[in-house]
Amino acid sequence: MLDALERYFPDEARWTHPEGGLFLWIELPKAIRGEDLLEDSLREHVAFVPGGPFFVDGGHDHFIRLNFSNRPAEIIEEGVKRIGTALKRRLL
Repeated sequence: MLDALERYFPDEARWTHPEGGLFLWIELPKAIRGEDLLEDSLREHVAFVPGGPFFVDGGHDHFIRLNFSNRPAEIIEEGVKRIGTALKRRLL
């Protein structure tokens, strides 16, 4: 998933590099809400979890959470590519 993020996500996005677990956290540019990107991504037949509700102090609507534990690498790569495409469209 990390390699796919490097290939398909714009430079304006940042992400964690976990040593284990099930999820990656992505920080989008502050102008892009995770919920809005989710709507775009669903039209591309890929989903993720918006990160805002995981923060108790609010103001983090520009985060998303991606699961890397339950799909084969080639499906994860295609999903990241689709999300990256939707994200790049939002940045235009």
